[in-house]
Amino acid sequence: METITYLNLKVEGTPITRVLTMDIENGIDMYGKAYVEGETSYEEGSRFIQRIQSQTRVTISPTASGQIQRSIITSTTGRATP
Repeated sequence: METITYLNLKVEGTPITRVLTMDIENGIDMYGKAYVEGETSYEEGSRFIQRIQSQTRVTISPTASGQIQRSIITSTTGRATP
C-alpha cells in the first residue's frame, strides 16, 4: 500500500498539475474546508481565475496504489486568490 503524499493527490475542477501545500480543517458544527496551493501554467491559471464562481466544484482524491480511490474532500470554491 502506497502512502498518500502531495505527489499522488489529484485535484479535479482546477488546472492544478501538482499539489505544493494543502490544509484541511474540520470540526464539530462546522463545514470542512481545504486550502490548496499547486502548480499550473500561467495561461491555465489565468483562465481558471477568470471563470471561477462560488459554485465551482473541486474534488481532492488520492491516486496512490492500494488506497481506496475515494475523495478526501469535495467542496465548492469560496474564492480564488491569484
